[in-house]
Amino acid sequence: MLVASKDLQKLVEQAVEELRRQGAVKGSTAPHVTRTKSEEHGDFTTNYAMVAAKAEGRRPRELAEILARELQRHPDVADVQVAGPGFVNLRLRPETWVRALEAPIAQGERFGSHAPRDEAPINVEFVSANPTGPLHVGHGRGAVVGDALVRLLRAAGHRVTAEYYWNDRGRQVRELGRSVAIRLRQILDPSLPPPADENWYRGEYVRELAREAPAGPAFAGVASGESTEARLRALAALPEDDERFVAYGRDRMQLAILATLAKLRVGFDYQESERRIAASIAEFYAELQRRGLALERDGALFLATEGKEGEDKDRVVRKSDGEWTYFATDLLYHADKLRRGFGRMINIWGADHHGYIPRMRAGLAVLGHPPQALEVLLVQMVNLLSDGQPVRMSKRSGDFVTLDELIDEVGVDATRYIFLTRRHDSQLDFDIALAKRKTLDNPVFYAQYGHARLSAILRRAEELAAGQVPEGARERLAAGLGRPGAPPIPETALSLPEEHRLARRILALPDAVLEAAEAREPHRIVYFVQEVSQAFQSYYTARWKRHDDPILPPARLSPEELAAWDWERTAARLRWIRAIRAAVRAALGIAGVEAPDRMEWSEDGDREEEG
Repeated sequence: MLVASKDLQKLVEQAVEELRRQGAVKGSTAPHVTRTKSEEHGDFTTNYAMVAAKAEGRRPRELAEILARELQRHPDVADVQVAGPGFVNLRLRPETWVRALEAPIAQGERFGSHAPRDEAPINVEFVSANPTGPLHVGHGRGAVVGDALVRLLRAAGHRVTAEYYWNDRGRQVRELGRSVAIRLRQILDPSLPPPADENWYRGEYVRELAREAPAGPAFAGVASGESTEARLRALAALPEDDERFVAYGRDRMQLAILATLAKLRVGFDYQESERRIAASIAEFYAELQRRGLALERDGALFLATEGKEGEDKDRVVRKSDGEWTYFATDLLYHADKLRRGFGRMINIWGADHHGYIPRMRAGLAVLGHPPQALEVLLVQMVNLLSDGQPVRMSKRSGDFVTLDELIDEVGVDATRYIFLTRRHDSQLDFDIALAKRKTLDNPVFYAQYGHARLSAILRRAEELAAGQVPEGARERLAAGLGRPGAPPIPETALSLPEEHRLARRILALPDAVLEAAEAREPHRIVYFVQEVSQAFQSYYTARWKRHDDPILPPARLSPEELAAWDWERTAARLRWIRAIRAAVRAALGIAGVEAPDRMEWSEDGDREEEG
């Protein structure tokens, strides 16, 4: 299939090797081929002549002309042009694109995916929210970006582990346990005033945790066998700092967070605990002290980060009171990732962690690891709108829209798709009303409707093939629908330039996957879906409503008109539609969004009976 960049790369390499065999070139410069950004410049371009000119002792355009003449000999190449200082632009024959449509049809949902790579695996850590409350909408965006990136990297052939790091120790989880104890006492005595400090968690979910505490495994030995009210009173008598409150609140919130993420189609291959990591922290930094990489000053322990990755001072890992810093455990955690064999670590963090990146990379450099082994994607905030008004988010006050509530309100597909309609480091306005609307200005509805329309056309073709059609039409319909034993479809039967352009666009998905994975930008896959959907909808409308050239014959046609219908062209278009549908479904799969075959709003307009 000569339609992917890697295939054109081989073609140009073979052309250069042939020129070398002929003595026309002498060097060993390797050519590089990419897709053109504009159709007017052809399909693919190479800068070989400009890169190799010095070694060959020739002007770039002269070398480009030699390469162009050699490439023009290939039967799949329609035209080769030398442009600018020495670019060589290639345009493939339309028949080549049409022939290549068999790839998405044959590969189905695997279209766009690549063979596994022989390289170290990648660790993608994302969400990693503290188990102290329900996930909010901001967490949801990070979850979707992380999950879509994992799917994208796997489609590009990488081995990937999706990981969640539980910050399950420290002050915040202790405060959650204390908050449960406070709510227990308030349930028994509503007149009790709240604590004067602002550290405790006041959300309604804490009250629910308190009500259900008697059934929690952490309290199995407290007033067992007694009534629920008696057990509540027994629990309320425990000290606020009882570790069982901490364990109960932490474990319940971990289960709730994982349940929310599962509802969002987000899963993890591995979960790590800060408590487990911290168990070896003293030994880890004692070894660094022995190696002179950590230094004690004024009772505190500092890591020797000054001068590394832009850090202007050494960083504290253990405070003078003996408490280890978050940086200390985070660095140990990342060192453990590398110990587990990961060649690259990609973290999805909130935008407010920007200043933490050089510190972590400096820490890795101190340990002797390449700082570039750590990549960080910063996810910007979500502006959630409700009736045009912003909704506040505050975990402590309880005044926020949870991710569960958003999913329940607009659905999983809308939630995931809209989170991917902007690059991760751009702020996102999430309009709940728009996300629920079954109209074409809703981006996820538009994309799924496009897939449903493609499916509806194919169903209509199946109905035609099973009904009364002229002689020869049934075989052509069978060919378009891909039935075994059907006659071949001439490549020239798909003849319109817009049909060729859309074929070119969907066949770019394998390259789009590689480029998006390399850039760590899963939103590009959603852009691909949007572009394909828009192109097909424009085509569909123009053929049916403006040119009276619908894909399938309208039901109003007479037997004579049906006999004169161009069934060969219909077969070619049906094969084309099957390829488009396969590419859209594959891309939506990478985004974690379903591709429905039926949608209530779309069905009435897809039968083309009014055309």
